[in-house]
Amino acid sequence: MGIYLAEVSFASLVQQYGIAVRAKLNGPGEPEAALASPIEALIGGVGNGLGLKVVSHNEVREMGGVGSP
Repeated sequence: MGIYLAEVSFASLVQQYGIAVRAKLNGPGEPEAALASPIEALIGGVGNGLGLKVVSHNEVREMGGVGSP
């Protein structure tokens, strides 16, 4: 039992995310930057499973031009 998105389960996507995060965080580099590609893959996989096209953009400034989330 679980949530299935097209051909893959949500649990499988989360598991793949966890594996990718662990590998990235065990290597060199900044922890925040290490999360970018695993998050992109997770959100893209969920979107794909729902039949949506997901495009993520890094370091986008707020509408007022102050800061970057």
